[in-house]
Amino acid sequence: MPVPETLRRLVHSILDYHQGRLQDDATVLLLEWRGPEAGVTGTDVSTALRTHSAQVSQT
Repeated sequence: MPVPETLRRLVHSILDYHQGRLQDDATVLLLEWRGPEAGVTGTDVSTALRTHSAQVSQT
C-alpha cells in the first residue's frame, strides 16, 4: 500500500476512534525509506497531509 494511503487510513482510524474530537494536539509521522539513491523529496507525504487537512476542514 502506498505511503499516502497508509497515512490517510491511519489518521482516519484515529479520528474515528476518538469520534472526530481530539483532546490534544496530535502528530503522526510515517516514513517510507527508499534508500539513498531514490531521491525522495517528501512530496508524497506533503501531498497526503494537505489532502487530509482539506478533508478534515470539510467535515
